[in-house]
Amino acid sequence: MKARLWLLACIGLAALLVPLLPLADPAAVDLERALQPPSAAAWLEHGRTLPQWHGPLAGPCAALRRACFGDAQIAPLLGTDALGRCVLARIANGARISLLIALVASLASLSVGTLWGASAGLAGGRGDQLLMRGADILGALPLTFLVIFVVALLRSWRAENPESSLDQTAVLLLVTAVVSWIPAARMVRAEVLSLRSAVFVDAARLAGATPARILRQHILPNTAPVAIAAWTLTVPRILVLESFLSFLGLGVEAPGVSWGLQLRQGCDALTAVHASWWLIVFPGLALALTLLLLGSVGEALRVRLQPGGAA
Repeated sequence: MKARLWLLACIGLAALLVPLLPLADPAAVDLERALQPPSAAAWLEHGRTLPQWHGPLAGPCAALRRACFGDAQIAPLLGTDALGRCVLARIANGARISLLIALVASLASLSVGTLWGASAGLAGGRGDQLLMRGADILGALPLTFLVIFVVALLRSWRAENPESSLDQTAVLLLVTAVVSWIPAARMVRAEVLSLRSAVFVDAARLAGATPARILRQHILPNTAPVAIAAWTLTVPRILVLESFLSFLGLGVEAPGVSWGLQLRQGCDALTAVHASWWLIVFPGLALALTLLLLGSVGEALRVRLQPGGAA
């Protein structure tokens, strides 16, 4: 368990600190070295374009990278794509975008699911039935196709209004968060149903605490372990959904990069004459390893949080 957590933390930290690493510019096109296979003949190269980073964290990391490494950058050890871009740099930047989308969307969905489930469990009776039947109706919808429909509708609207600055990635985040909160709501509701009759909740009611205060001060803090377990199970689902949409061309748009978009570009580069296997294998391995770690950590937390689970 600890080893998996440490490995997952290292992946997240590496994705966060990508601007600090001496990687090539993921958008730098060099047709002279297009579709080069993986090679370890040279580890470093000089004199090439450095990636440009902006933002509260990325900017200082980029400045520190230039101070530490200068113009040195890691050679394309994992090969290049059809435009001569470094696959290693694109995988690292894809991790930054894919994990950011999964993290933000899962936190938003966790917030909605926790409040919804806790409110339903605390209300009980007709209020509980009304809230959970609404969640059941939304859960009965084909959520993946709903996201595809909304994103495709947005793309059509943007084609008719090219002056719009609406970002497809931001809409993808919002829609994904809206449709992925139901499992968290059910888990939190089940926990709240067992807590609502606890002695400390009865004592708070006798002391005159309002339902909102009981929910805020007594119920929600005690549902935190279950909410964390629900979150770790939500992140891989959202990561798969984002990769699937990007693979279909409905997620992250070029010149941005994500693991799903890389897999799509790798499939497009496959021909009967030239099979550029590294364009699919390495992004696929990165995605599969991350999903395996997230799933195993989430399952371990779920088992430990069950009554009688491992200490």
